[in-house]
Amino acid sequence: MKKTLSLIGVFLVLLVIATNFQNLSDWLILRSYTPTDSVLKMAQDTTMTGHAREVFYVNKPRFDDKKAFTEDCTVDEQSIVLGCYVEHKGIFVLNVDEPKLAGVMQVTSAHEMLHAAYDRLPRKEKSKIDKEIDRVYPNVKNPRVRKNVEAYRAKDPSIVANELHSIMGTEVAELSPVLEEYYAKYFTDRQKIVKYSSDYEQAFVSIQDQVSAYDKQLESLKATIDQNQEDLKAMSDELLGRRKSIEQGIARGQSEELNPQIEAFNSSVSEYNNLLSKTKEQIETYNNIIAQRNELVTEEKGLMQAIDANINPLDGAQ
Repeated sequence: MKKTLSLIGVFLVLLVIATNFQNLSDWLILRSYTPTDSVLKMAQDTTMTGHAREVFYVNKPRFDDKKAFTEDCTVDEQSIVLGCYVEHKGIFVLNVDEPKLAGVMQVTSAHEMLHAAYDRLPRKEKSKIDKEIDRVYPNVKNPRVRKNVEAYRAKDPSIVANELHSIMGTEVAELSPVLEEYYAKYFTDRQKIVKYSSDYEQAFVSIQDQVSAYDKQLESLKATIDQNQEDLKAMSDELLGRRKSIEQGIARGQSEELNPQIEAFNSSVSEYNNLLSKTKEQIETYNNIIAQRNELVTEEKGLMQAIDANINPLDGAQ
């Protein structure tokens, strides 16, 4: 019994030492660290609590341009990476100044801070939160979120729990009371961060929806134009035959007898010209929609380039 008590005592002492070491380490770092105005504003924008700010500041967050970001965030990802948390090195966030993507840096900063916080969780609490997240995750319907999570799962299942911990806290509006209470340790208004996420996601969704709408218009217009052109070809062939017949009758001196045929021919020519004019207008409309669609595709490409650290401004101009 004495031996058992002694082992328990040693364990408790080590636990206290580990906890105090973390607190001491944080204190030493924060004692000599002064957050920049941009870091302070980011903490404010994301409604970080005092505890979350300590985790954020201890990791000396930096907002990098693309060149610095690729040097600081040397992660092996096939998808676009907007930030990273590197243990013992810090938090790095790609600087995105595209107005239509306002909020992406806030979501990324909160996401990476949660990675750092997850690393600090005691094993028992981490297990509890993981189980609750696993229970709630099946209720998440956002296709982008699910696609990203499954991409992590396909790459390395061992990182899914850590990634879900950050994703659920910053991108999912409806959580269980247990998770809401947990994330309240880090954010005073978590929904503000979720709105940042949905707002910049909408920048892409609205473009994709409009492109899809244009594609449907183009498909319908093309079918109409193709049919009109077939009809015009048939009408043209018929009119050429009728014209030849009328001209032969006139050559034989049958002008008066041909008057009804001539009137009918002129009426058919008018129908042909009307359909031709209408088809030309449809082709012009088709080409205008193509131009508008291409503008949207270019705009979407620009947004993608703004958040892709592997593409610099010169790359986009080539």
